[in-house]
Amino acid sequence: MDEEIFGIDNFNLISDNQYYYVFRALNFDDQTEIDRGNTADNGVIQKVITNKQRYPENNKYANRSEISLQEVWDHTKSVSFYKGTNCISLSSNANVSIDYGSKYGHKYLMIKIPREEKSNVYNAGQYMISELNKMLDKKVKQLPQDSEIVELIQKIEETEDSRSIRETISDTFNSARTGGRFISNVSVKTKESLKERFKNRQAFSREQQLEYSKLMGKLTLLEISGMLPKEIFDNINIPSLTSTIGSEFSNREFVHYGEISSDEFVPISKINLDMFALLQVAKEQGIDEQKLKQIESKLIEFTNQGYELSNRDGRLYYSNSTNDIALNLNSDSVLINEQNLKDSSSISIDEMFEKTNGSISYVRAKNASQFVYNLTIAQRKTVELSNVLKLILDDRELDSVVEEIAQKSIAINDRIITRKNGKGIQVSESVNIDMNRGERKVFSDEEQIKIYEKIKELSTEHLDLILSNEGRELEQSIYMQSLQHENIDINKSIEERLNRYYAETIIDTLDISKIYRKATRDKSLNEEERERIITQLEKADCKKLVNAFVKAGINESEVAGYIINILANGGYQGYNFEELSKLDNLDDIIQKNISNTNLKGHVYPSVMEELRGIRDNDNRVEDTLIDLRDYQKETVDNIDRIYEDGKRFAGVVLPTGAGKSFVAMTEMLKNQNGNILYIAPQQEILSQVQRHILKNIAKVEILTTEEIEDLKKKQNVTNPKELKLPKGKILPSQTNEYLKKVFPHLKMLCYQGLASQNEIDLSDEQKEARDNEEKELREILKNADANLIVFDELHRSGARTWKNVVEQLITSNDKANILGITATPIRDVDHIDMMKELAEMTKTYTKDELATKQYLGYEMYLPDAIQRGLVVEPKIVSFDFMLRETDEYQEIIDMIEKEKDESKKRNLIEIKDQIDKLISGDTDITEHVKNNISQKENEEIGKIIEKTIQKKDGRYIIFLPQHGHDDGLTETQYFEQQEQKIREILSKIDNEPEISRLSSADSKAENYRAITDFENSSSEHLKIMLAINKLNEGVHVDGINGEIMYRKINDGSTILYLQQLGRVIYSLDPKKEIKDKDIPIVYDIYNNYLVQNMNRTVNQTTPKSDLQKLQEVIEWIDKHGYEPDINSENTKEARKAIALKKIQTKYKKYIDGINNPRLSKSDIYEIEQIMELAHSIDLFNMEIGDRIIPPGERDLSEFQLFNVTATQKNFLELYKNANRIIGNEKNHKERPSARLNDVMNILETLNSNDVFIDNELIKYGDTLKDVIERCPEEIRQILMEELFNYDEEYPIGQEYNFAKAAFLDNRIWNYFEKADVRNLYSCGIFEEIDSDFIEENRMKKILGRIALKDDFVVDGRTNLRGLNVKTGTKYNEEGYDKYGRDDEGYRRDGYNEDGIDREGFHEDGWNSEGINKETRTKYNKKGYDKDGYNEKGYDEKGYDRNGYDEEGYAKDGYNKEGYDRNGYNRKDWNREGINKETLTQYAKDGYNIYGYDEEGYNRKGWNKKGINKETLTKYDKNGKDINGCDEYGFNWTGLTDEEITLVKEIFNGINTASALLKKGIIQKGQNIDSTATINELLIAAGYTRQEERETICLQLGINAKEKIGEKLKLVKSAYDLENINAGSKLGRSYCKIFRKYSDKICEMALLGIIPVSKNGVVQRGTYKGETIQEYKDLMVSREKEKQKREEEEKKKRYILNNEGYNENGEYLYDGKFYMYNPLTGKKADGTYAIKARNERGFNPDKTYKDTGGYFDENGLDFDFRNREGIDVRYNFGKDGYYYKKQEDGTYINTGLKYNPMGFRADKRHAVTKTAVDIRGFTIDGICKRNRDSIYDENGFKQDGTYQETEEIYHNGYNAYGINEDGKDKTGKIHIDILFAKGYIDAIMKGKKNTYLLQNYKNYKANQSRVLAKVDNRIYKASLMYPKIKEMMEEQMKRCMMNIAILERKLKNLQQNKNIQQEELDRYKRNIEYYKSAIGWIDPMER
Repeated sequence: MDEEIFGIDNFNLISDNQYYYVFRALNFDDQTEIDRGNTADNGVIQKVITNKQRYPENNKYANRSEISLQEVWDHTKSVSFYKGTNCISLSSNANVSIDYGSKYGHKYLMIKIPREEKSNVYNAGQYMISELNKMLDKKVKQLPQDSEIVELIQKIEETEDSRSIRETISDTFNSARTGGRFISNVSVKTKESLKERFKNRQAFSREQQLEYSKLMGKLTLLEISGMLPKEIFDNINIPSLTSTIGSEFSNREFVHYGEISSDEFVPISKINLDMFALLQVAKEQGIDEQKLKQIESKLIEFTNQGYELSNRDGRLYYSNSTNDIALNLNSDSVLINEQNLKDSSSISIDEMFEKTNGSISYVRAKNASQFVYNLTIAQRKTVELSNVLKLILDDRELDSVVEEIAQKSIAINDRIITRKNGKGIQVSESVNIDMNRGERKVFSDEEQIKIYEKIKELSTEHLDLILSNEGRELEQSIYMQSLQHENIDINKSIEERLNRYYAETIIDTLDISKIYRKATRDKSLNEEERERIITQLEKADCKKLVNAFVKAGINESEVAGYIINILANGGYQGYNFEELSKLDNLDDIIQKNISNTNLKGHVYPSVMEELRGIRDNDNRVEDTLIDLRDYQKETVDNIDRIYEDGKRFAGVVLPTGAGKSFVAMTEMLKNQNGNILYIAPQQEILSQVQRHILKNIAKVEILTTEEIEDLKKKQNVTNPKELKLPKGKILPSQTNEYLKKVFPHLKMLCYQGLASQNEIDLSDEQKEARDNEEKELREILKNADANLIVFDELHRSGARTWKNVVEQLITSNDKANILGITATPIRDVDHIDMMKELAEMTKTYTKDELATKQYLGYEMYLPDAIQRGLVVEPKIVSFDFMLRETDEYQEIIDMIEKEKDESKKRNLIEIKDQIDKLISGDTDITEHVKNNISQKENEEIGKIIEKTIQKKDGRYIIFLPQHGHDDGLTETQYFEQQEQKIREILSKIDNEPEISRLSSADSKAENYRAITDFENSSSEHLKIMLAINKLNEGVHVDGINGEIMYRKINDGSTILYLQQLGRVIYSLDPKKEIKDKDIPIVYDIYNNYLVQNMNRTVNQTTPKSDLQKLQEVIEWIDKHGYEPDINSENTKEARKAIALKKIQTKYKKYIDGINNPRLSKSDIYEIEQIMELAHSIDLFNMEIGDRIIPPGERDLSEFQLFNVTATQKNFLELYKNANRIIGNEKNHKERPSARLNDVMNILETLNSNDVFIDNELIKYGDTLKDVIERCPEEIRQILMEELFNYDEEYPIGQEYNFAKAAFLDNRIWNYFEKADVRNLYSCGIFEEIDSDFIEENRMKKILGRIALKDDFVVDGRTNLRGLNVKTGTKYNEEGYDKYGRDDEGYRRDGYNEDGIDREGFHEDGWNSEGINKETRTKYNKKGYDKDGYNEKGYDEKGYDRNGYDEEGYAKDGYNKEGYDRNGYNRKDWNREGINKETLTQYAKDGYNIYGYDEEGYNRKGWNKKGINKETLTKYDKNGKDINGCDEYGFNWTGLTDEEITLVKEIFNGINTASALLKKGIIQKGQNIDSTATINELLIAAGYTRQEERETICLQLGINAKEKIGEKLKLVKSAYDLENINAGSKLGRSYCKIFRKYSDKICEMALLGIIPVSKNGVVQRGTYKGETIQEYKDLMVSREKEKQKREEEEKKKRYILNNEGYNENGEYLYDGKFYMYNPLTGKKADGTYAIKARNERGFNPDKTYKDTGGYFDENGLDFDFRNREGIDVRYNFGKDGYYYKKQEDGTYINTGLKYNPMGFRADKRHAVTKTAVDIRGFTIDGICKRNRDSIYDENGFKQDGTYQETEEIYHNGYNAYGINEDGKDKTGKIHIDILFAKGYIDAIMKGKKNTYLLQNYKNYKANQSRVLAKVDNRIYKASLMYPKIKEMMEEQMKRCMMNIAILERKLKNLQQNKNIQQEELDRYKRNIEYYKSAIGWIDPMER
């Protein structure tokens, strides 16, 4: 921003070579200081002091020593400027100072501002613009530079047209308004306010206006976006700041910071200031500047010399202490008589009408006449000042200039001057002449100019004629000729036109500025409003009215006010307005009553607003009968704003009867054709909502049963459907039909429909309703298409059985907006805030937003509604004789009983007698039984009700006492008993009242019927509804006329009292005045309101209620355009002013910050909002007085809903006297509950007055008086009044500690059972208990106990433990319970007890699927997966999942095959079998790799053929073979020697017997004796010869002497025993033997060893169940079949189809079978094998999975190329070019074939031509020279940044070891840098080859190799030293420029036919050289 454009030299200032001069009009404060001698010495002014010095009590800037934007604004703002700044106002324009001085007696100073030195004088406008711009720029720099807001600001900064800036802002404004991004407290709420901010300033030049518009644009954009610097603008009102800046330029205001000393100023006379003023006007008229400067310098000189105007002997002189200049003027001169000249010419209304025929309004003519006169004064003054100038200058050369000044300029006076922007005729840079004086534009600029020009043409004689009031005709002719005449209505008679003329005069003479003294904008009547009022006026005889008041002595200018008031009141004295005006005795009526207060001349703004048609609560919803109250409209607007901000839930808290359903219906209408779900806890509520919809939207009402019956009789029909219905009435059966017309897709459910219910409890009708609701619910959950879901009585939605379904509804309908409405958001049963619960369910709110309740569209409770006058205030009737039921009365009785001092006892009895007499009054009641009402008392109650009841056929609720069930009565019997009492009480009013009841003993249907009958009954009898708790909340019954509280409410149960009171309270219709008979009446039998101190309750406020009140008042101010008047006759307006004053008083303490530790986040948030809004209207600088209470009006500042009677006051005073007799301290030790009630009342009173209660405020031993004296002075009187019933000596210190201790003492816990812990916290109950109190009261058991920890209750009542004292729920403001868990069980760190967060991620950062929380991929930021492996499968140490590195070696140095890097395995052998130690085929122990020695034996002595080295047989010396088996093939390990011998015998026996059987020696079934030998068997078989037997034995290998019988017996017994001993080693061995001999099964069967059945099946043992005969054949057969099958399968496997697959789907490749084609990955069925795919899912043929396509879900192919062919890993296209990725994801071709690191598409570096760059990095950024690290050996990355600092230089050196000067660590410039400089220079000189020959001797022989080296060196130099890169770029630019020049010249030469080809070739060669040079300079470019 060009701030100098607003500099001092750019304005019309008085100056000379040394100083600039500005002026100060001394105000009354300045003059008072002079008169007192504070700033003067002997009357000579010595200094001007600041308001900061003058008013030290205003200490806002007491500690400031430097000027600031806020202080200048506070000082210069036009509304409520702060009297306490260090600034003094000055003006650079003399005309402005004269205007100010006219109010203060025309005393002035001229302040000198040194041209060359720093001064304390600031140009206010320039300073504020400069400071504001700095602050805004600082904020803009903090914003993301690519954000939309910054782009818009940049666009504005570049704009050269103010109009374009306004359009940009207007578009942004409209977008913010319609797009839901509009900040609620932004100061530009309308297009008009936006236009006002950007309007052109007359005082600005075009350039200044442009810069100003840019600044306003920047400010507005940041404000609309909610980004204004909060720390700055928290205390600055933005609209005020912007208008002040504009005003400061209009006023040409300067400020002096600090007091002005005498050396900085000179006094200046009025005449000198007048002449300076005339000169400044002349400067704007095009008069010779040089000549004007001469005059200016002379005048400065005269001023410094003290010249002034003096009057001596009737002659005027211009003189100082030494010189006189005669002026040829006398004492008649305008110069000294200006203020005394007055226009005394006048013309009557009738005369003006006659002169103009009504074509010029009277007021226009009158004002024009005055303007002509005042302009004449100005012109005469101009003439005289010009003459004075001529005389004092005494310079003929300047006379002509002075004459030109007189001709073209004018000396302005305060009667015609205006500084309002663009008003009237501009005569100076910031000063205009205006007939309108800134009000409504009555006169056009053309009319004013005509008058001005005519005045300028008048001669001096004509001027004097007008000023002498003798030129009336001349004056009239001037304005009559200049003013435009209006058209005359020729259709009206002269009388009608004259009457309208008077009507116009009445409205035009109204002083609008006087009516709207606190206007915040121009309140002039617009034409529509003016015509509206004139139309009403002209119905009356306006002339007669005007004349009547004039005759009564009322000034003409005040008459209009009287008439307007009569019009607004509808008439006077019983006559309407029109009738009154036509009365013959009108003059007498006015004359007689003119001094009466009911005939007023002052018009209040509220009266004028009504006449203008600007009304409150006028918010009709289109096409409906819904007319929202202002608070309901605000609620709807807030809800809409919440939804527009993308939040799905909005909550509304309004008391019952305050119109929640109207808010809901308005929101439903916005989704009229959408799917709406309305859910309520009871059918009665749904029915009520239906009735509202029908009445207010469908505009029909349901006929009652009685009405239907009447119609049937009248129309003689029996079927209701045949009835002709009255207009607007429908049958109950038509309800759904009409509902569907309004809301075609509305579904209504009860919460019960969301839960399972017990069948037994339901009637058939209820079951059907439930089934229908369940069906609808299933449909809703299935469709999930709701647009709006409304939860009525929201707090009921959290019931355990319903909550899950509610959450399911919200989750499934994720596009639906949710609206929750209730009167009580926090559930009593579990202290859950259901508003917050539902807001959380939508998952659209942050934790901070939840904690600060930003989900609430509105929050108002019954006390708030009462305070704001939004609901009816019932009449409370008390019963003094029932004061005997109070604790105070019972205490006095106790005092008498316990008092032992007879004197004191007598005094107490006397007090009791006085009380009894007092409270009995006229009754004969003398006694009372506690907790019971006697017959006499009931009779007296009946009398009082009879006297006071207003509607004897009305509806009344009676709240009965709780039924204790200790009387033996059932609930029904109890109700009958109570009903009888009520009938007796009401008997004198009605003998037969209709009495209904709501009882828990009755069914829901019965209770519903009772409500319906009660609500709809039209009988002439009293309608009574009896209830205990049933009506405490829920259905609001309309038309209740009152209630009888026949129940005593316990101490502290204010909520219950309010609930019961709420049954008769309803929302007031602000457009209807409530009649006295319609005000409900409450009979408070037990005087509960006195016990509960209800007046305090209804007057309590919270930050939330205060915020909403403030918002409401600001909306009211915005609507009406003025601040509410505390003394307005309109009490609603007065209440708004009172609310402002209370908020101002209460929150002033937060100006410097919020430091109350007990405030919740929500409270703090709301206080911040209050402070922001308060500053926006400058509330803390407003002067709001006290209301002067008119006679008969109650004090509006407090709501005395519950008036304490005189009897009650006297009763309490006597009670205090009783306490004094026995001593307060003693009495307060007797009754714990009473004590607690007293102290809590006091604490709550302190708290309600915003007193911070702690142990510093209330000390142990304090009296009530002590504490009140510690409270802020402004509230002490209020406290004394509110606590009037407590003695000032009340021991509050002791009782406060008692209350704190009581919370922990289980004997008294019940008192706190239903307490609100938030209230207890505010009342200081959780503060530490005084140790002296604990000791004195022997309460050591509570010593050290604390009730509060981390804001959670941890001790005291069980039901209160775990509650948070800031939220009142189980969760704190962050949503965590006392264990640090939220409602879903998650801790603050986001994890549950299992260490899992909401997204399923474990604390280690991984979920069960192996996805990383930070990256949302399978890899963490370091590139490793859940198991610690990277994408290539390696861990941080370089090992894969199997423990091997990239080279295949494990941590122990061996690969998968077991070999180390030298080729040796763990046993020191290589693959060739060479031993590592001996380097031979044998190790030191002589064995080779296979474990064999040179002879072929292993370490156990066996060779490969199983031959033992020792025995040279297959058996070792122990008879074991290589496998450890003996000759039988049996391994005997584990058996004893005996067992081994036994098993061997069995083996031998089987073998021998089998051989004998085969030889036929033993026959089948042969019985062999156990003693038989083989020899005996041979003999028996016929082998008798010895030789023959020996031969057979030899053949069979058996011994003839062997006892075979014995062995067979052993075998048989072994077979029999093996099953029994199967578990033993021996048994297992037996089994193994027999299995081994399965081939001998037949033989063993034949031998009788194995028992076999007849059919050949083995009966037991090893072979049990097997068939013997076919055993062997079967086994053989199976073996053969198996072999055959295998052969066939083998053949089939090689039968392949055309695609190479066999019938099993196998593919033959390279001699092996695969389940897929290894080349393509395809299986036989055409799908792809998953095993064949790579990790990305691509098949070997590069298709993706089973899609057949070549791209995956990310649009990438096998080679990572996107659909455009670009490899997204490296950004290279198939064409080899490098592509740059844009923000929108697209790629653009860079035209380069290498990336920023120099790599090409083939991953080889463009310069090194290898896979690594100069520093050894690959294209992937891996440094091969440093073990594949991402850093090089020195810790630098590929991009040259250092690993830790990410900076280019580390310890002064870069990745190449070079510092910023190009030097290495030895201090030398690197050789490559030197080479590069010389090489580039040589190229540009054309000496490239020469230079290379000097540096490379072999250049010619190895040219290509040298050039490759050169490329490397140049490239390296450009990287290591940035200046080389700069040099390269500079020289390449030169080359390109030379190419362009040469090509242009070549083109020209080619057109010349005479040019030689040689010349053309020369140019071409040069061009080619420069092209080549570019590639030589930068190898990358090549």
